[in-house]
Amino acid sequence: AGTITMPIRVAVVEGDKVLYSKLHEQTVQVSQTGATQFIFTDPGVNLPRPSGPNYLVFVGYDEGPYNTQ
Repeated sequence: AGTITMPIRVAVVEGDKVLYSKLHEQTVQVSQTGATQFIFTDPGVNLPRPSGPNYLVFVGYDEGPYNTQ
């Protein structure tokens, strides 16, 4: 049991162009059983409406670097 910090990156691309990329530090309380649920949101994602199904959204664990946009 305890607290862990997870590196979670949200990235949005259109073709070969990165429209958004941000690495977050998500802190989560872990129970003694080890099974834990959490909710993560990124309110900073704000993109124009695409002309077609051209956006790819990636969300996952990423150990860095933190200074990318």
